[in-house]
Amino acid sequence: MLRTKRKRIFIILIFLGGIAPILSAQNTVESKREAMYYRYVEFPSYVKGGWIESHWMADGSSFWYAVGAPENTIIYMVDPKANTKTLLFDNERLRQSFTS
Repeated sequence: MLRTKRKRIFIILIFLGGIAPILSAQNTVESKREAMYYRYVEFPSYVKGGWIESHWMADGSSFWYAVGAPENTIIYMVDPKANTKTLLFDNERLRQSFTS
């Protein structure tokens, strides 16, 4: 009877040892998703004095938005993961190519 209990405990420990890495990996994925969600929800708080309409790029990890009047529109690309904002186009060169 004591051996049977030991076997059961041993089998349970092996099962728990095998399932622990799976649960840990699942928690990591969920925590990354949760962090991305909160970054997205809190994004409007980073904009001062107005609002922007973001347009997500095909990769799903960056987006672009436009600011300025039609005569001087500037389009930025934002990468939330890298925390960077860059010009999407060389505006002066693009304007000159349209006027030439």
